[in-house]
This record gives sequence, structure tokens and C-alpha cells, in this order.
Amino acid sequence: MNRIPSSRLFARIGAVLLAGTLLTYAVPAHADPEDTYLSVGDWQDVRVPVGIGTTVHAIPVSAYTFAPPVTVTNVTLTVDVSELTGFADVDVRDTDGIVSCDRLGDVFTCALGDAELGDESIVGLPAPELHLTTRDWQEGAGRLHMRVTGDGADTGLGDQSVSVIDGVAFGLGEMPLVTAGIGELAQIPVTVTNTGTRPIYNPRLRVSATGLKAPSKAPANCLTSDYESGMGMRLECAFPVVLEPGRTYELSAPVRLKVRRDAYAPGFTDATVGWVASGEETYLPDPRPGTGPKLTVVDAAPAPPDAPVQSVVVENEDWDGPFFIQITGDNRPNLVPTAGRLPARTGEATLTIGVGDEGPGMLPDNRGLSNVTAVWFDLPEGVVVTGFGDYCEEGAGRGENPPARYVCDVHQGFLVGRTSTFELTVRIDSVNRDATGIVLAGYGGYGDPQPHFNWDTCDDSRPIRFKR
Repeated sequence: MNRIPSSRLFARIGAVLLAGTLLTYAVPAHADPEDTYLSVGDWQDVRVPVGIGTTVHAIPVSAYTFAPPVTVTNVTLTVDVSELTGFADVDVRDTDGIVSCDRLGDVFTCALGDAELGDESIVGLPAPELHLTTRDWQEGAGRLHMRVTGDGADTGLGDQSVSVIDGVAFGLGEMPLVTAGIGELAQIPVTVTNTGTRPIYNPRLRVSATGLKAPSKAPANCLTSDYESGMGMRLECAFPVVLEPGRTYELSAPVRLKVRRDAYAPGFTDATVGWVASGEETYLPDPRPGTGPKLTVVDAAPAPPDAPVQSVVVENEDWDGPFFIQITGDNRPNLVPTAGRLPARTGEATLTIGVGDEGPGMLPDNRGLSNVTAVWFDLPEGVVVTGFGDYCEEGAGRGENPPARYVCDVHQGFLVGRTSTFELTVRIDSVNRDATGIVLAGYGGYGDPQPHFNWDTCDDSRPIRFKR
């Protein structure tokens, strides 16, 4: 018999249901006797616990027609279980005794009788169930192949995946916010609970992260790999422990990650757990209930409440401390400058530009991101930048009021209550003690089609200046 496309089939089923609801019928004058179909199987895969005995799963069978009343005779269901492995027993039978089934090897054949269909209607047929018995020490898996045939109707086919994982179940504990500065190590505390029904031997932990990388020397029980993009990593660790049912364990010792210096945003980390069965590693699918929230690694440690951003005024000629720009307000740079002083001598010096944000955040817990994306600045006359830090470059002509000579890009953005610093090596060519410079800050609107920047100058009573 010819099969109609699935899109047409579902559209016509919907038409039948709609017609039944509205009590209006639009039946062709001469219905096609082939407009009658059989279906078998469920949309959901079969998932059973391990080591709890036998579970019973329905095998739904139905018939439907777009024709006038019709009877489908000799409806027969065939179930092939040859691809199911690892189970103690597999059976197909009707617990109510209405349907009889015969077995030949791994194939069950069941006689379902006749199906009487009304005018454009759908009916369910009595059918057997799938009985699966699991083992205490092995996870079964495979696919179930089903076929239903009948005289006067198109054949129905169905495949369902069968797996055993729920008996080996984990629950990840709440993951707290972890803070770490650029280039620093962050230890991620991970707790896991065996919510299954049997002990788990040698559990695996998998951590995937962006903006982070593994330490240069990973623990012996862990393997690491970088993502293809180069901006993330994956850490997989094996633990030589036994997780007893109902117990909670902490698997945190080796989970130490390093924040990348080239991270463009705070890192987001997923964690999942797995186990080894029959010599093969298996991980719980993600997402899955109980796996816990994502872990966020921010770009700096939080400042104490109401603590001002640190400022440095240097009183000696060997000074290499930072100029700080404090950003306040509702995620906008309301610049309050503090400044150190360059030594009154020629030669090399290290100039550090520091930026901190203590304004209210965009999140309820005040851990929001501000929109600052760059710090642009000019230097006193006679001071020349000779070496750039990781985030800084020469920016002659960029900016306005006046153009900035140097720019430090804030790739990762600023977090409220955090501070970021940028180092430059400068050469002092003159000792004009009255020379001063200005600092500019640029910030962009992330949601705009094109980034826009605004500037505010820091040229109050404490500009960048030579030591007096």
C-alpha cells in the first residue's frame, strides 16, 4: 500500500479531531478505502531503573480512518527485541490476558483481533506490554522495533530507544559563586549525592568551562582538553571511591581551574557526573533534573560592602603604583579620579591604570556588569609609552575631547565591586614638573546595532602629574 507523507498524515489527523469537536463533517463523496492507518509505539523512550526487578511498559496501538465506517480485520502486532542487550529477561505479554502472543527467538507476534472504526474516527486497540527485568550489575540498552498490520489499513511502524540509567542516579549540590581574578586559580567545590539504588564505583566528574583553562600541571587522575575555539576547556577526573546510596560526597580536590588572561567574559561552567559500567564510561545526559545550576566564575574578588576603591599616592621616586578611576552610578561611568604621581626623573617606569566599579549592579545580589568596555587616556608631556600590557595599545586619534593617545580595552567587562588594572611601561623624557595629563573612559551600549562610546575627563585637582 502507498504511504502518505507524515506532514499530510498529521494534518489529516488534526482535521478529524477538529471535525469531531465541531460536529461538522466534510467527508468526500467517494472515500478512498486506503485512507485507513495503523500506528504503534510512543513518542517517549523507555527508561528503567537498574537492579529493581521487572518493570512493565505499555505498547500503544491505534487505528484511524478518513473514510466512512470501516472494519480493519486480523490486526497483528510484531515486536522485535533482538537489539536489547544487558537485561536479565525481556518479555512481551498482556497481563490482562485479552491478547495472546507467540514467541519465536527474539520476535513476538500478537493477535489483536479486529478494529471497528466509525466515520472518520480514531480508536485504541488492546495490546500487550513490554516486561523488562534488569540486572543488579549491568545497564541494559538497545532499540525496540514494532510493526502492526491489518487487512484494509496501511501498516504502522515504530521504533523506541530503551535504556537503563535511572538506577544509577546522581544529584549535584548547589554550586556557589566562585570568584577569581584574571590569571588566578579558582577551586570549584562540587558535591554529589548517590540518589540511586546501588553503590557506584569509581565515579567520573566532567567540568566544561568557558573563559577558563586547566592549571599547567593537572592532577594525575584528571584529563584536560581545550575547546576548538581556544576559549574554553574540559576537565574529566576519575575518583577511586565508592558512592553508597543516599550518601553525599565532596569531589573538589582536583577541580582547580585558571581564569584565562584573554577571557572576554566571566566564565560559565557546567558540571556533570558519570560512572563506568562494563568497561565503558557513561555520563548522565545534560540537562537533567538534579544536576544543579551553572557555576559562574567572575573576573575579580568582591570588595567589602561600602569599601572605597583603593587609591595610591606615591611619595618616592621608585613608585610604580596605579592611577585609579572609580566608576559609580547606575552602571554608567561617573568618573571620580584619584591619581598617583610620576617620579621626577628620566628613565623607565611602570604606569598602572586601575578601574573599579562600585555602583549598583543589574542583578538583585548586586553582581551585575557595568557597560565599561575601554579606558582611554593621555599622558603628561614628556612621558612616552614604550611597552604595552595585555589589554593596551596605542590609540592615537581615537576618541574625542581631546583624542586619546593610548587605549586599554576591557575585554571581560567590569563587575560591580571589582577592580581591573592595566600595566604600561613608560619612558620619562623630561622632568617638566608642571606637566599634566588627562584620563578618558569609554563605555559601549551592548544592545546597539553599532557600539557607541562616551567620554568623561578626569582633570580635577589631582590629575596625572610629576612628583612635586
